[in-house]
Amino acid sequence: MSSALEKVSPRGQIPRLLNVLIEAPFFYREDDPDLFRFLRRHRAAFARFYAEFYGWELVVEERMARLYKT
Repeated sequence: MSSALEKVSPRGQIPRLLNVLIEAPFFYREDDPDLFRFLRRHRAAFARFYAEFYGWELVVEERMARLYKT
């Protein structure tokens, strides 16, 4: 696992969030409010993870998140 995500807790949320962001083009706050809050709380760690491993940009707005793949 990326060093960016090693300190993120609870660890059980990490695989769920990684799957949601990869599988859907958009992740809306209404889809899973708790998971969306978790993403917003740890946005920097997830952004570093995706940039480091895939070169993707994580975009998190007030009501929606997505991965920007160039």
